[in-house]
Amino acid sequence: MKYGEDDAAFDNVPEGIYPAMLTNATLDETGDVAILTCCYAVANGAQEGRALWQRFRFNDKSMKFLRWQLGILHVWRELSTSDSDEVAARKAADLMFAKVDKLKVSLKVSHREYNGKTYEDVIIDDVLKDETYIPNEVPVITNAPIMDTKEEIPF
Repeated sequence: MKYGEDDAAFDNVPEGIYPAMLTNATLDETGDVAILTCCYAVANGAQEGRALWQRFRFNDKSMKFLRWQLGILHVWRELSTSDSDEVAARKAADLMFAKVDKLKVSLKVSHREYNGKTYEDVIIDDVLKDETYIPNEVPVITNAPIMDTKEEIPF
């Protein structure tokens, strides 16, 4: 099917929390800012198999969001505060590449309007701990970084 042939195939996933598997991760370093894109597939329920994407921008504006989201995935503690944005992006990407088809998470999907279109905002709610979750030899974080829900998330 080609994009546009069946617009229903590209409808947004309804708002909610979904179990999902990390199925792909890519790092784009061609622009001004490195962007790590993670693709997840909804694991079960009415939306099973649907793809959800999350993009991490490695710049000063997004650092709090990055610490929060990558902290939940046990990736942030592998990065050094002295790393440049580019080095941090590469290290984070390598750690995420290792988790493809192994990492199950719960994703929170919400919608926002921009220029008359509805977009999905996807954030990691938690890591689902079962036989498919294989941490990089990192202990479970009991005090993962918290982000104030009233704060604007830099999408």
